[in-house]
Amino acid sequence: MSFLKDLTRFPNEAFKYFEKYPKSARYGMVLLLTGWIWFFLTLYILLDEIPGKILVAGIGITILVFKGYNWARILCMFCNFVVVISVLCYVFYLRVSFENSILVLLSINILLFGYSGYYLFVKETSAYFKLINKKEKRAEEDA
Repeated sequence: MSFLKDLTRFPNEAFKYFEKYPKSARYGMVLLLTGWIWFFLTLYILLDEIPGKILVAGIGITILVFKGYNWARILCMFCNFVVVISVLCYVFYLRVSFENSILVLLSINILLFGYSGYYLFVKETSAYFKLINKKEKRAEEDA
């Protein structure tokens, strides 16, 4: 349950170490944050509301990835995949009705989540997240 305590200290703790992350991890995290913001904006435009569970899930995953948890990075890549597939299905559905402005909004979602997933999957990012988690486990065992 230490990650719940970490959520309260998130902004100061996470951004303090953000500059130490490799460039691919920073790109992935910025694209992830931008992707969720754009996704919420798109949902609001299409549905006139943002479902609360999706909002909590998106914010939670983003915070935990920024904190450097490897399991959150893996969960995030899975969520990115699910979002890309679901938005692609919606794009193919709307393509038939030729609503181009909505297609542009959805296509930007696909690009943001796709590139975010790619940068979080890159070997450099994966190795760094594993290294962070090994250091934290050693520190917990020593304490």
